[in-house]
This record gives sequence, structure tokens and C-alpha cells, in this order.
Amino acid sequence: MTDNKPKRKPAGAAVPGAVDRPVRYPHTLVFLVSDETKAALEAEKQRSGLSKGEVARDWLERGRVASA
Repeated sequence: MTDNKPKRKPAGAAVPGAVDRPVRYPHTLVFLVSDETKAALEAEKQRSGLSKGEVARDWLERGRVASA
């Protein structure tokens, strides 16, 4: 038995231009971190008042610059 389901249009982020991304950060990067790193991100988030994403971007950029 075959189903003749109609193709559905992609929604949300699957559609180019459907999601307004920040100009400075137009891409998404997902990776796994240790419990210690997550705890450090949370602590820095509480201390600085920034989001975890902002803290992680700052750490990533500073490490990239330092390794160059």
C-alpha cells in the first residue's frame, strides 16, 4: 500500500529568508560541551548579565584571536 501524500512546503528556518538572523552573527554553530564548561558558562552569564550565547561567542572569539 502506497500513500500518495502531497509534498509539504518547508517551514521556519528551512525556508531561506524566513528567519531574520542578526547581521553580525548570520550563522548557527551547535556543539557539545562538558558539564564543567556549561557550569562556567552559567556562572559567567550570572556574573555578567549576558546570555550564554554571548558569553560563548566572546570566549570563542578571544580563543581564536589568541591562537592566531
